[in-house]
Amino acid sequence: MMTLSPDRRRFTPWGLNHGGNARGAHSFITSAEGTERELSTKTCVALKRGDRIRIETPGGGGWGRAEDRSAASVQEDVTNGYISIAYAESSFKKRCSESPSRGLGLRPDKGVQLSI
Repeated sequence: MMTLSPDRRRFTPWGLNHGGNARGAHSFITSAEGTERELSTKTCVALKRGDRIRIETPGGGGWGRAEDRSAASVQEDVTNGYISIAYAESSFKKRCSESPSRGLGLRPDKGVQLSI
């Protein structure tokens, strides 16, 4: 059994100084057969061997207008693995080059997956 009670799905963390809101919390189970379903915010579910759980926690809201961020700062986030090239180009409107991750490799568009 697993119990989840994430907050901030509908009312996401807000940004300041014209910064955008963060993404909300989302949780998913992918069965051993490959079927994925999103879980409600307050739930208790039975897990089976081979099920995979993906939990996407909300981040903090942004600070300042995304388009005002320097291209060098956005490229550094891509290089460190904090954001993907696609996210950088769509959210910050900056062109980035592919770089090997030299940081922790944490990416908000991937999440952590646990297997039972």
